[in-house]
Amino acid sequence: MNTMRTILSLLVSAVAVGVFDHSAHAADPLLAQIKLTKRPSDNYYVLQVDAQGVHCSKNANGNPKTVIPLTQIENLQFRLPLGWEDAIELQRTKQYDKAAAAFAAIAKDYAAIAPYPDSPSALASYWAIDAFRRSGNYKEVDQERVRAMARNVSLSDKYKDEMDIFRSCALLGSQAWKELLLVVNDWEMPISTSGKIPPPLTPHFKPLPANLVAQLAFLRATANENLKNETPALVDYARVYTVDAGRENELTRLSMLGSLRLLQRHPEISFEYTVQKQAHAVAVLFNERFQDSLPKEFSPFLTPPVLPEPETKAAPAAPAATAAPAATASVPEKEKE
Repeated sequence: MNTMRTILSLLVSAVAVGVFDHSAHAADPLLAQIKLTKRPSDNYYVLQVDAQGVHCSKNANGNPKTVIPLTQIENLQFRLPLGWEDAIELQRTKQYDKAAAAFAAIAKDYAAIAPYPDSPSALASYWAIDAFRRSGNYKEVDQERVRAMARNVSLSDKYKDEMDIFRSCALLGSQAWKELLLVVNDWEMPISTSGKIPPPLTPHFKPLPANLVAQLAFLRATANENLKNETPALVDYARVYTVDAGRENELTRLSMLGSLRLLQRHPEISFEYTVQKQAHAVAVLFNERFQDSLPKEFSPFLTPPVLPEPETKAAPAAPAATAAPAATASVPEKEKE
């Protein structure tokens, strides 16, 4: 019931700002299967969703039109629009710029149904933002978020955390590093200062899927590096490509380079043999994964480090030999004759 009230409240706001009357692109209505309370499912062409309900028709031309109140709808399943499968394939093959453009177009074309939870328009907004993020186009992440908010996009709770993280990603584009740290702080676990175990260099994150932890670690690392907090940045860069096993290529690539960049900046650290081994491993793995594309400035890390010989303590010097004292024999006096 609370969820339904929230949806209705958002829909009223959408009507008030005229989103549907002015910004929605005219597109062929989508066919959907609608299950009403205590009635069998039936197919309708959905024209629009607003505070009154779902505007739909049995005919593709939209006539005659009927309005079904949201409270009467038990289930609604949309047929996916043209171009959806192509956009998904672009995303799957990591053509993120093209995927973002394709999803953004679908979100715009079907903006009139965006307020219905997880509608094709709402999901297209999500995928467009995700594709922009994966491509590193953080400015467009922010702009697509703004467009989604203007359309009153409604998504189910399973997307909530990631949509909030998208808001943090947008701060990368504006380089608002301190604000970014404050936003990321919302996902951090409190640090315990009691006990004998020293606190971690960077706070752990609340229980989240590994891919979201990787995103947050990258955001925090980038902000800390730019704020000259380089030790926690180094820890978080390493966290990015380990916690999610490097599943996301661009985050892994950027984080590996971030680690090498910080180590190169601080030779007093990289002179340590254990650190040299780690840097060498990162450089080699980078070339293996990204087709020998390691930037030239990091090529020294490709040389295997040499284990320093253990220091041998010199044996204590033997004390100098001292001459034995000359023997003094007592010669008996010559016997008196």
